[in-house]
Amino acid sequence: MAAGFDKLKQLIRKTPQVPNEEVEQPQEKLKLLLLGCGQVGKSTLYKQCCQLFGRELDRKTFASSIQSNVISGMQALLDKAKLLNPLWDENLLASQVIVEKLDSVCPLKVEEAQHLKYLWQDAKLQEAWLLQDTFQVSNNLEHFMNEVDDIAALDYHPSLLDVMHAETRTTGIIESDVTIQGRQVTLVDVGGQRNERKKWIHCFDQISCVVFVVNLNGYNRVLFEDEEQNRLLEDLACFEQIVNLANFKDTPFCLIFNFRDLFKVKIESSWDGQARELSRHLPTDLLGIVQGYITCMSAQLSQLFPDYQGGADYERGLAYIREKFLRLDRRVSNKPMCFATCMLDTPEVKDCMNQLITTLNKRP
Repeated sequence: MAAGFDKLKQLIRKTPQVPNEEVEQPQEKLKLLLLGCGQVGKSTLYKQCCQLFGRELDRKTFASSIQSNVISGMQALLDKAKLLNPLWDENLLASQVIVEKLDSVCPLKVEEAQHLKYLWQDAKLQEAWLLQDTFQVSNNLEHFMNEVDDIAALDYHPSLLDVMHAETRTTGIIESDVTIQGRQVTLVDVGGQRNERKKWIHCFDQISCVVFVVNLNGYNRVLFEDEEQNRLLEDLACFEQIVNLANFKDTPFCLIFNFRDLFKVKIESSWDGQARELSRHLPTDLLGIVQGYITCMSAQLSQLFPDYQGGADYERGLAYIREKFLRLDRRVSNKPMCFATCMLDTPEVKDCMNQLITTLNKRP
């Protein structure tokens, strides 16, 4: 018996012992809550993360949404074009009648796409498109109209860029699990329009980080659900309310300023010349209306924020808006991380999310 115990002791001594403090514990799953007003790009971020870090998206399922975006977008553009210039030739009128009768929930046919193309290529609709900031139409319309023949084909299989451009209004709460830098992450996406925000409170528990998305391009546009309210002012009001909730006193925030590409073009460009050129092609009795459009099209950031003095400089404009948001955070610690990006740019989104997770991994 003694010999047996001696052998057991020798085996124990030979077995490497790992100190308890060196035993690696499994990392807790992170939970990211994506918040922001309507049409800021939250759902595009959600799709990008699912494609990059989770299971590949089933692109075919987005075909009907894309066709719906094309039809509804062209109908909105048609309405604006008719307001600007009601005098149309017979061929345009024939295509107009067909397009106005299209149902956005029905599949788009090849022959219908030809009427859409004919209208899109007409100068009257292109003039209206220049005024896209003055009415409710999605930025994705130009991309889709360049692909409309493929979109109307029976064997249409959306490209990844088509999927990222597709707009489907989020209702309720959707979740997906992804893996970023080896860390398990649950993404939570919610609807951003006002009637959806009352549901947000159901997602506030056990959040690792709130990712709040801002539409930089909205500084001279109004809300879909309230055409009296500026989009960027709505973003600011919404962020101030959320970031200072007691629920998030110790929760990290990440501010993502989306549409940096469109914002850069808009703030650096002078729209006055384009708007004046447009007015030369319009009937005299509409010039009064056009003057209102000229004011809107030539809008500078200083028209929304009179104290802004950065002119047409992109970096100064971005810094000014970023500071407006940061000042609204009344918490003593946990100041938000900030990124400016374009949600359609997959490498940019990947880099942004990797940086975010790296920062969260460093937290105790």
